[in-house]
Amino acid sequence: VESPRRQLPEALDRWMAETDVPLLRGPVALPKGVQATDPDAHSPGQEPLLVGE
Repeated sequence: VESPRRQLPEALDRWMAETDVPLLRGPVALPKGVQATDPDAHSPGQEPLLVGE
């Protein structure tokens, strides 16, 4: 029996491919006006915030 630690990532990869998840094509742009913390920030809400265009 295969372990869940191996099964879950494989199942997720398969599901993402079957449902054409946009993340598989690369970074997803923020929708217009949406604010998000920079991925390199040390904590949520830290400047600079990214704003979708």
